[in-house]
Amino acid sequence: VDEYTRALRTVIAEGVPERHLDLLRAHCEAPQRTSTAYRLAQAVGYANGNAVNLQYGTLARRVARELGVPEPPKGFWLFVLVDWAHELDSKGHTRFVLRKPVVEALRRLGYGWAGTARTGRRSANQEQKTTENRVPESSATRKDEEKHVSGPNREFRRSLVMDALSLIYGNELFDDLEFCREHAIILERYSHGIMTLRVAPIQALEGLARNPGEGVPGWTQSLKDHPQDYAVLQEFFRRLIRQNDKTRRIVPRS
Repeated sequence: VDEYTRALRTVIAEGVPERHLDLLRAHCEAPQRTSTAYRLAQAVGYANGNAVNLQYGTLARRVARELGVPEPPKGFWLFVLVDWAHELDSKGHTRFVLRKPVVEALRRLGYGWAGTARTGRRSANQEQKTTENRVPESSATRKDEEKHVSGPNREFRRSLVMDALSLIYGNELFDDLEFCREHAIILERYSHGIMTLRVAPIQALEGLARNPGEGVPGWTQSLKDHPQDYAVLQEFFRRLIRQNDKTRRIVPRS
């Protein structure tokens, strides 16, 4: 518990999106601190369960870094904060239990809602009332959530996809994805400029890897306001150059 308290204190002090704390709160307040990505999305306001998995995983990766955890447990960073529940919910969605050390750490840090979990599981009648009172979801969201199947099957499919992608892009791809997730807030600040650089000559990308403040309108001031972004952008362009060199998606050297 002490390690989680220290790790969460550090991450929160560095700054976290409000919805990341909302995820922890919603999970703490769920019956037996057990919920699904779908229900957390409804509670917090994300579009669907996939968005929760991404954002919750991003938070978990930051906590893992402070805990000194070098690899994602069971292949997913989220398991730094949660464990599998023994049963699926009534719709066949995977349920996750917030880990006790996380709950206790949040309580120590002064988050009163960390001790407000509802006891027991809701009855079928309560589940039905909740469903009736819920704002109807779009067909696209419903189809997306219906893709959630039992943990082992989903894990198996994900493993196959990862193996296939690694054959195309190399194992570095997954490290790059985690890098972008970890620094999503910073990269979003420069997203417009980044999108315009997708077909830039490699010389331009190399220049940005040396000095991100040159060549893109508005970035100089943003980097003055957020000097911590400088190193992240440098590393981002180094990774972009490496991947584009491998896949030959950028304009060749002249």
